[in-house]
Amino acid sequence: MMKENIIPSEEFMDAVASSYGEPYDDQIKNTSHPSLSELANKYDTSTVRIRKILITRGLFSTALIREVVRLRNEDKSIEDICKLTGLKPAAVKASLPYEKGIYNIDPKTTLGVRVERNRKRKAAAGNLRKLIDNCSDNDYSSCFDALWNCVVLYQGYPFMTSDRDGKGAVKFRYSLKVSSRTGDTTDEIIIDRKEHSKSITRSTIELAFINAMKEQEIVGCIKGPKKLGCFGASYLYAMFLQWEIINSK
Repeated sequence: MMKENIIPSEEFMDAVASSYGEPYDDQIKNTSHPSLSELANKYDTSTVRIRKILITRGLFSTALIREVVRLRNEDKSIEDICKLTGLKPAAVKASLPYEKGIYNIDPKTTLGVRVERNRKRKAAAGNLRKLIDNCSDNDYSSCFDALWNCVVLYQGYPFMTSDRDGKGAVKFRYSLKVSSRTGDTTDEIIIDRKEHSKSITRSTIELAFINAMKEQEIVGCIKGPKKLGCFGASYLYAMFLQWEIINSK
């Protein structure tokens, strides 16, 4: 388990933030997201650290947190904040972002995070489509980096699988897998589901992409996940449709 006094890497905080999804703010309506304990178990750390990471990234805000942050912004010491709020030092520290993070946490911040993230996602998907259009001789390897950039930026996005063979559509999100040894993200994604989790490697995603491009070049569309010919096809099919790099009919 990661020690509490060590500031997490940017990659680790990105992974946690993406797994959490939409911001939580007690002043506005929020979408559902995993609990802090679920994330703590997933990343082998404590709920306090998970909460602090989300606070740092502007994804977790309550009246008490905003008050502690406001006092800290006014150069109040931890001891002063304890006296003014009645909190213990540990609770005050747990309500503050990491020192290298942000202190200006309010509803505008969480909205800004969401808007900027969506802008980057759309730009990445648009860039991937342009690269695909410019590919020649069915060589799509030049698109691999742009493809992976989409994968990274769309962590935490609520995708929906296709309703095929009467099995019904399934909502899912994914995040980059984090190395338990280094705490860094790897070239592998984890599909989050209540009943189980599945992981898909970057090489598998690239294989599915190539198969999809070749099939679409010949047929003009991709009629179902099976045409991707790889593990995790139902999830990747939904991702490719969302990025508008394939057509279903």
